[in-house]
Amino acid sequence: MRRRGRRRRKKKKKKKKKKKKKKKKKKKKKKKKKKKKKKKKKKKKKKKKKKKKKEEEKEEEQKKEAQKKKEKRKSSSNN
Repeated sequence: MRRRGRRRRKKKKKKKKKKKKKKKKKKKKKKKKKKKKKKKKKKKKKKKKKKKKKEEEKEEEQKKEAQKKKEKRKSSSNN
């Protein structure tokens, strides 16, 4: 009988070498220098104020446009 397909070779197991333990040297502790914290400038509040202003302006414009439309309707109904 003929065999079809690939034959797999058995993998040889490698012997693990034992590692020698190294003696640990004691490290001297270094003193940490304290970093000075930089004060952050507050810019976010300004952005929020700008956004609020823009939104208020938009609302005012919309109100004005609505009033103009109402006035036009009234004037057209009068004529």
